[in-house]
Amino acid sequence: MRILVAVMLVGMFSNRPTQAQEQNIIEDDNVRAQAAVTRETQARLRALLPDPVKLGARAAGAPIFYGENLWEYINGAAEAFHQYGFVALIHQEYRAGDVDVTLDIYDMGEPRNAFGVYVAERSSEAKIVEIGVEGHADDFTLCLFQGPYYVKIAGFRSGGAATPILLKLGKTVADTIGGARVFPEELALLPEESRVPRSESFVLTAPLGHAFLAPAFMARYACGGVETKLVISEGLGDEDALARRRQLESHFQKAGSLAPATIMEGAFLGTSSFEGQMLFMALGSRLVILTPPPDDPGKLIEAIRTSLKH
Repeated sequence: MRILVAVMLVGMFSNRPTQAQEQNIIEDDNVRAQAAVTRETQARLRALLPDPVKLGARAAGAPIFYGENLWEYINGAAEAFHQYGFVALIHQEYRAGDVDVTLDIYDMGEPRNAFGVYVAERSSEAKIVEIGVEGHADDFTLCLFQGPYYVKIAGFRSGGAATPILLKLGKTVADTIGGARVFPEELALLPEESRVPRSESFVLTAPLGHAFLAPAFMARYACGGVETKLVISEGLGDEDALARRRQLESHFQKAGSLAPATIMEGAFLGTSSFEGQMLFMALGSRLVILTPPPDDPGKLIEAIRTSLKH
């Protein structure tokens, strides 16, 4: 019996990879991840990494790149990034004093995509910091967007907050990205009056669950005790906006009910048990939707029409 147990134990430990084998596994994973990203993109992302010496830090290993295989790094969360036009990610780890730091720079292709995913991950209670176009931070994380990039930094420290190194690193990366620190110009289409602060968002793929409405900018408004969501679906022209309206008409005719709205010619009120009510109309090259519509939408619609003219 003792001999049998000994043989089993030897077999168990002999099957465990050695330290060298484990390092080879890690290196193989890195090579596979980098293969998913073009050399040109790798070079562009590498150029955004800060000099760790200037930060009083040191790099902990080589950077890792992710493309279509992003799920290997963030599992199920990868789908949300792909829905915003994700191009590639560079992941770098640092050691700064007693703080372990991870830096993730997501190339989202366009500034509005970076804004969209930033807002999608930002909570309503987030503490805003003036880094990049906008950032938010707590004791252990910093997120920001600048240009077409979304940046996430995490710090791990056993003795307390890691905020100082996160802010320093975030500012360095944002400055390296460079460019104007401005929100997407399309946000100017959303009237300011009665708009709920920091409720603006951008959806690239399926606003309100409908792919034909993409892309769209959205915000919430407080109107007479009712909070309504304004959706401005970006058409390719006047005919495209009308085509989107007709698709939404058809949807409500099948899923619920549809009736002309008295607010203006060409406006409709759609109702379904799942979506509630939507007031929608084509204004130029855009389809405008209010859901649920306020009791008296006239003032808001007039403000929308004015903003669309500018």
